[in-house]
Amino acid sequence: MYQLQYEVAGFEWVELNQRQEGIIAFKRKGKDPKQDVLVVFNMTPVPRHQFPIRVQGKTIWKELFNSDAKAYWGSGNIFNQEVPSFSTDDTNQIHLIHLELPPLAAIVLK
Repeated sequence: MYQLQYEVAGFEWVELNQRQEGIIAFKRKGKDPKQDVLVVFNMTPVPRHQFPIRVQGKTIWKELFNSDAKAYWGSGNIFNQEVPSFSTDDTNQIHLIHLELPPLAAIVLK
């Protein structure tokens, strides 16, 4: 995440239009697109199951961090073991992923 830290190319807003649901998502990008990470926040006390997010680029995502894990005094009940993606726009490489979002938490996917 440090490679393009001070450059516009190192950051991309992914989701800002879910104000009612309290969801914010962005990507931190490296020089190699395989190193991009997706950061998703659920700002509400309501868990979101199978929450859809459209993301450009990678087709496979893995959860690296979940602030709801028991190691961080969370419930440890909601996590993303596998994150399948579905192509929605082959031309622009846009994929739809469905996430399990714990309440008042952040997750990081790689």
